Amino acid sequence: RNNCFINFSDFNLEINKKIYNLRGFIVRYGEQVSNGHFITYVQENSGKWVCFDDEKIPTFLEGNDIILEKLKQAYILYFHQ
Repeated sequence: RNNCFINFSDFNLEINKKIYNLRGFIVRYGEQVSNGHFITYVQENSGKWVCFDDEKIPTFLEGNDIILEKLKQAYILYFHQ
């Protein structure tokens, strides 16, 4: 509905002159609707990105290039104003 542009280089979205910051996203892996695997990426207040993948220990991701690559597969995006 809204014509908006997501500037993934700085993880911002502008809608009606309001700026929203990308704070997390989910990537889904799987070919069928009935099953799949979800991985969540969340940006901490410090600006570091953390990967949550089931029972694995959360890992910190260094560098925006890694996040930009993961965003290409994003299933759901979470923004904060």
